[in-house]
Amino acid sequence: MGPLNRSLILVASFGSLAACQGAEQTPASNETSSPTTSVEALPVADPPLDREGLLLAVARATSEFAAGRDDSARQRALDGRLFEVALRFGCTNAGDDTRLWSFDESTRVLRIRVEPEMATSLPEIEQLDLGDFEAIEGFWVRWPWMLEASCPAVAERAETGDPSASPDSEASANVPPAAKEPRAEHVVPRIGIAHFYTEEDSRTLRREHRAYEATRKLAASEEPSESGYNLVLSGRLSRMPDGRTIACASQHPALPPTCIVSVTFDRVALRRPEGELVAEWASG
Repeated sequence: MGPLNRSLILVASFGSLAACQGAEQTPASNETSSPTTSVEALPVADPPLDREGLLLAVARATSEFAAGRDDSARQRALDGRLFEVALRFGCTNAGDDTRLWSFDESTRVLRIRVEPEMATSLPEIEQLDLGDFEAIEGFWVRWPWMLEASCPAVAERAETGDPSASPDSEASANVPPAAKEPRAEHVVPRIGIAHFYTEEDSRTLRREHRAYEATRKLAASEEPSESGYNLVLSGRLSRMPDGRTIACASQHPALPPTCIVSVTFDRVALRRPEGELVAEWASG
């Protein structure tokens, strides 16, 4: 055998060896899939309760109270829940002495004043029988049947003299009262949002019924809101000693209960309806 033939045989042998080694190193096609890594889903925090969410929670508590059922276990889940609720006011400024705004055209100065509306001596608070609280500061929800903060259309009709807007109109006067039950044609459910203070709580956090007041000079191109302003309350729902965050009471089964949401206020703000901040106050 000549040198050329021996070289060809060696090359062929090395080629076969390399092919075999490559075949041994190549994994089978059914083993190419790589295991997937499982990632645990992170818990998502609940968003703050807005006006609609809070009013729906109160509606459930009201329903359970009216049915004579104890829902304190369900309410415990609300303890510590964040909230941010807007309360519209100043739609007409008529007959309102706790939430007012005014605008001086000559000086272009806007003034807004909102007073806390609750005290432990109020009959609505006393009938709740909440225990030993030293003080309470809070606000009533106007038009609690409205799930968003806005001016009711009846307020606009009343301002223009539409008789259908009056609660003493002929239609409402013809509604007969239920036998041996208090007249409830014009009874409005009362819902409040309040911070309860005990003797152990710091007095530095209390406003002692001081009003929230803001004064702002508007630019020549800026006008006061034609749709009132929003009182925006934010903080956390706070459990009371009996485990509830929403306490309800009623003087008669035919009347809607009065309900108070127990909270810890973190911030109170005044805003225009479109969201522009006028003034704000932080607790502590």
